[in-house]
Amino acid sequence: MSDREKILKAAKYCLISDPMHCPDECPYYENYKKTGQLCGFDPLLTDIIAYLEEQEPMKPTFHINGRFGCGQCGRLVYREDSYCSHCGRKIKWEDIKT
Repeated sequence: MSDREKILKAAKYCLISDPMHCPDECPYYENYKKTGQLCGFDPLLTDIIAYLEEQEPMKPTFHINGRFGCGQCGRLVYREDSYCSHCGRKIKWEDIKT
């Protein structure tokens, strides 16, 4: 299950049931089984924040001879690319001078 699918599934359970008592099908219910502590939203919110931050566009880095590298993975990207072909991160070309 991807992070996106896990977050969506848990959020839907929070909407349809008591969020302080996760159903067995909730992906965050594992936390309860391991620690005995109820979800309390903290793990879900932490994952939501991390996922959304990963979606933010990254400015490319400069490489030798005016070539650019992806700000996430460092692989070569070209001016016409909107996304890195290796990691899929959106590229923020604004404010980049060539």
